[in-house]
Amino acid sequence: MPEQKVKIVVIDDEKDLGFLIQEILRKEGYEVFLTDDPQEGKEICVRESPQLVLLDYIMPKCYGIEVISFLRAQPQAAQTKVIMMSGLVMIRENEGDALSHDLNKAFVAVVLKGAASGVPWMAFTPEQVAKYGIHAFLTKPFSRELLIEVVHKYLSE
Repeated sequence: MPEQKVKIVVIDDEKDLGFLIQEILRKEGYEVFLTDDPQEGKEICVRESPQLVLLDYIMPKCYGIEVISFLRAQPQAAQTKVIMMSGLVMIRENEGDALSHDLNKAFVAVVLKGAASGVPWMAFTPEQVAKYGIHAFLTKPFSRELLIEVVHKYLSE
């Protein structure tokens, strides 16, 4: 019987970026489902029971946190690992620290309100990260190497 591929769902309203992520991860041997619609992403997650979701924080129809809250309430997706992505996220080890990309340490991610974005300001403390079950944040733009490193790291845990 052939070995089943690890399933990853990518939910990002930036279609070009989503396509690039999909292609990078397919070349790494993963089965990747892509959508730019959060509602469709929820449906794919329930249907496919992926091991990992790469989820944009800010999308036109809803915030990524709403998708995570939905997933955590579904038996098929409650344990799915989630990596949040955003171009408006800064990762810091502590509130006063310099910008950090070290995902091995406790961190606070701050979503900044952009002048044109209308995005509410939100800080995720380590406790909130644990509450929502967010495994990591990727700040856009990120490199192919960082994407692969982070995906491998959280799928191997």
